[in-house]
Amino acid sequence: MLDFSTFMDRSVGSWISYRRYLFGSTRSSGEYVTTFEIESTGEKDYKISWSGKTEGEMDVTVDGDELKRSRTYFGPDDDSTYQKMFWIDADTVVFRTGYDGTNYREEIRFLDDNTRLRQTVGRDVETNDIILIGQYAEFRQ
Repeated sequence: MLDFSTFMDRSVGSWISYRRYLFGSTRSSGEYVTTFEIESTGEKDYKISWSGKTEGEMDVTVDGDELKRSRTYFGPDDDSTYQKMFWIDADTVVFRTGYDGTNYREEIRFLDDNTRLRQTVGRDVETNDIILIGQYAEFRQ
């Protein structure tokens, strides 16, 4: 199968993400728009920056089947973590990670070079209850 850096290279650019979330057992919902940029900073190194409901920046490195991250999306800038990556097909990668008491499964599928579908499911580590479901339509700008 392809090296995971090919997926990241394909993702380089400016994107806008239309997001819909369901939170917790009450299934409260929210819709957000996030803009983000993915830059290649080396052979298998990238910088991701985003703004919307939250904003931030992280450095990531593809290392085999892991994406090593300088921080989490929700934590402090020095809260490093990693994601395991799995190919579904040439257009789709699944990322698995866990932090702050939650395990996440995120799937990103390219529909074409400028459009991606993305979904995230977060489960409580102790109870395995679903605490977050996110669906995204992402368009290269």
